[in-house]
This record gives sequence, structure tokens and C-alpha cells, in this order.
Amino acid sequence: MLLLLDAVFIFYMMVPWPARLAKVTLLSFTNAFRIIPIVESLNLFLLVRALSQAREVVAGKLMSALMVFCGLLMTSGVLIQYSTDLIERDYLELVLIVAVVVTCVVIRGVLSNVRKHEGKLVILALVLAVASGFIVNPIQVGVSGLTNSSFMKEIESLNKEEPGLWAVADSVQTMNNVPTMVGAATLNSTSTYPNFAMWEILDPEGEYKEYYNRYLHVNITVSDVAEPTYALNAADSLELGLSLESLKKLDVHYIMSGSDLASVAGAEDHLTLLYEEGGYFIYKLF
Repeated sequence: MLLLLDAVFIFYMMVPWPARLAKVTLLSFTNAFRIIPIVESLNLFLLVRALSQAREVVAGKLMSALMVFCGLLMTSGVLIQYSTDLIERDYLELVLIVAVVVTCVVIRGVLSNVRKHEGKLVILALVLAVASGFIVNPIQVGVSGLTNSSFMKEIESLNKEEPGLWAVADSVQTMNNVPTMVGAATLNSTSTYPNFAMWEILDPEGEYKEYYNRYLHVNITVSDVAEPTYALNAADSLELGLSLESLKKLDVHYIMSGSDLASVAGAEDHLTLLYEEGGYFIYKLF
């Protein structure tokens, strides 16, 4: 069953599906990029299951060479996709290539007699798991960039003095959760589930329900539009155009914006600039 599920997910990642088939299988609610971690987890379960059932694996020179080749191929893909500032890139590439070759050789030796080397296999798996955990960004880099940020402290201070709902506008998607990180309620933070109370105000007839009834990143653009505008950038990303009047209807108290909103219609009557730093503005909406 796991093999079948794995095959279906991989096929969805590699080949575009007809819209109707994607909806029937419910895969229309996600995209190929989001399925990658699921496939990785399934493959890990399958590997553990296969090893638990194995008695002896005979791997000749061809199989050993193939294992090393596959490892190098995967490493090359990782190197193309990612980089790090902690180690010089050229040196990092050499370290990873050597590590993959050594790992493949060790695994090949262990697999030659699984039962005899069970303990070694467990130790190897633990070492790899712990080592990979250290490259997670909060551990590798730390969170001082957030905790020591004067901009973050200002958001926290304003929200403590006068709590209210925040909206992040005219910014990149990753900034939508910034106020949430210091405990400020945010209108358009990442929506695991739809906030129907908000959408019923903006879309009382449910005309655009298909756009927002999903896991969603909502990117707000403040403009002079008479009615809210909707545009899907991706399966989980929505561009929402709102006027200041619409934001007032949603009971927004503060706007964190990546652009100056002074030229927006109604700004003189409804916005007060509270703080500005690094190209970001904090306004009070009244």
C-alpha cells in the first residue's frame, strides 16, 4: 500500500494531472513542491520496513558503484539548490561529496550482513539524524536577528500599549507572520484553516470561496479599489487587493507595510505613521 501511495505521489509530482482527476484525488489542494516531504517520509518508512525484513543483501561491484553514483547524484542536486554562509562553498562541496561516498561504502558493508551489523546500522542512522539536525537554521544561525530587532521590539511595544489586529501589506510573503512572532494578532498570517469570519465580510456571497477555502498565504496590497480583488499566485498563495475602508471593516488597528501608504486614497484621514525602519512602515488605522 505504501509503495502504491508513493508511486501515485511521485507521478503527481512529475506529470501534470487533469484538473478533474486532481480534484477527485484531493491533490488539487496542494502542489508538487508540497508533496516532496511526504514522499521523503514514505520512502523512509519503506526503507525501515525493507531493512527489518532483510536477512542478507548481496551487493557486487556494480551495485556498490551504483549506490555511490546515486549518492553523488543526490548530493549534486542539493549543492545546486542550497548553499551556506558558514562554510566556503567550494570546501562544503568537497566535504559533502566525501561524506556521501564514505556513507555509501559504510551502508554497502552493513547491508552485506544486516543481522550481524544491526547495531552499527542504528549508530550510523543516529549519527546522520543528529548531524542533520544541527543544520536547521535556528540552531545554525540563531534567532538573535529577530529577538534583537528594533523593528520587532517596536511592534511588541505598540501591541502591548494598545492591543489590536494587525495587517501586513505590500510586502513579501515571508513577512506576513512577523507581528505574530511577538504575540500580535495578524489578519493575514499563514492560514492553516480559513478565517471564515473575515471572508464573510469581504465576500458575503461566497463568490471567491474556492480561492480562500484552503491552506493559504494571503498577501495584501493596499490600493484604491472599490471592492476586494483576488488573484491566486500559486495553490497556496493569494494576492488580495484591499482599500483602507475594507481594512477598517475588518477591524484592523495597525498596518505594517513594505511601502509608503501616504498616497493611498483616504490616507490623510485614516492613517497615522507610528514608526519607520529599513523600508518598512507601521501605521495606525483609525
